[in-house]
Amino acid sequence: GIIVFVVLFPIIYLFILSSNPWLTKLPEIRKEIDEYSQNKKLELSANLPSFNQLEKHLEEQYTSQNHRSYIINYILFNYGTRNLDLCMIITKNPDVIKATHQSNINYLYLTNRYAVYVRNNYKTKNTYGRKIQKIYSKKFLNSAKELLDGQPETPLFLKISNDKALGERSISVLIKRATFNQVGEGAVFKTLINYYKEQGNLKKIKELASSRGTALATVLESYDITSDEI
Repeated sequence: GIIVFVVLFPIIYLFILSSNPWLTKLPEIRKEIDEYSQNKKLELSANLPSFNQLEKHLEEQYTSQNHRSYIINYILFNYGTRNLDLCMIITKNPDVIKATHQSNINYLYLTNRYAVYVRNNYKTKNTYGRKIQKIYSKKFLNSAKELLDGQPETPLFLKISNDKALGERSISVLIKRATFNQVGEGAVFKTLINYYKEQGNLKKIKELASSRGTALATVLESYDITSDEI
């Protein structure tokens, strides 16, 4: 059977080529696809902010006392979250950080020394479960306290007219406006991944993948615009 296949394969192959002449152009097509893909990566790279620009933008928000924008950019910059993760309530109620506390609401719990960022509602919650991060940054804590302004709790995003929380779509618009050059959270995350890849810092990439709630392989495939390997 193997001998017959070896003898007949060249004949079959030539017949297929003669019946489908476009097959002979496959190498050229592959080359064009590769060139297009590389050009798109270069285009995306050129449009992304730099790591330093994101870092400077973050500090400018605090200096200008734009506390809501500082919290948004701090979380995006340090944890690589999505927009939904920023739909949160700032609170001083310690119950929200207890393991027994059941909720679909994200919280930022404040103490005198640190903040606890609790995510009960984000895109991949069913896969990765509840996420909790302690934040010791004094600037972050000060900004959160300024927004809380002595109240027991307050949403990070409020309707000015009636002090009620905004919907997810409106929040996404506000988050985009708060980012450097209004690039949005996706571009911020891409910038972070490519910066740490250039630094050879796989540990930081793993941390961002974990805090975002995304598999490392997905992060490297979907958010790396420079190469297919690390």
